[in-house]
Amino acid sequence: MTIAFFILITASIAAYSLAPLLRRQQRWLVAVEAGTTRKALEAEKTSYLRAMKDIEFEHASNKINDQDYADLRNHYGAKAAKVIRDLEELGDTDSVPPPVTVKQSLPAEEQRPSVGPSVELTIAEIREKMDRLEHDWDVCTIDDDEYVRLHDEYTLELENILKKSEQEHVQG
Repeated sequence: MTIAFFILITASIAAYSLAPLLRRQQRWLVAVEAGTTRKALEAEKTSYLRAMKDIEFEHASNKINDQDYADLRNHYGAKAAKVIRDLEELGDTDSVPPPVTVKQSLPAEEQRPSVGPSVELTIAEIREKMDRLEHDWDVCTIDDDEYVRLHDEYTLELENILKKSEQEHVQG
C-alpha cells in the first residue's frame, strides 16, 4: 500500500512538472493595432543597432578579440537586417526613416596606429566612464534615456580621439 501511494505521488508530481512542456506555445506579444507592431520592430531594430555599436566599441578598446567581434557583428547584423525587412514588409503606415547603415569606423587591429601615452590615458578614462555608466544603469540610478545619451556621447568622444590619433599618425 505504501509503495502504491509513493508511486501515485511521484507520478502526480512528474505530470505536474512536465505539463508546461506538453502545452502549445503561447504568443506573449500580440499586436493590438498596426502601430504597436511597428513600434516593437523599431525598438528591436534600435536594440540590435546599438548592440552592434557596443561591440564595435568593445573591439576598439580590446575587450573582445577579432573572431568574437566578427561573429557578434554577423549575428546582430543578420538580426537587424531581418527586422528591417519586416518593417519594410509592414508597409508605410507611418513615414519610415531610411535604413541605418553601421559602418566600421575603426581600423582593424593590424592597421590600428600606435597611440601615445596621453591618448591611451584618455581612452582609459573613457573606459572608466563607460564602466561607471554601466554600473549606474545596472543599479537603476539613471534611466534608459540618460544611459543612451551618455553612452553615445562617450562613444563619439572615443571615436574622435581615435580619428585624431590616426590623423596625427598619418601626418607624423
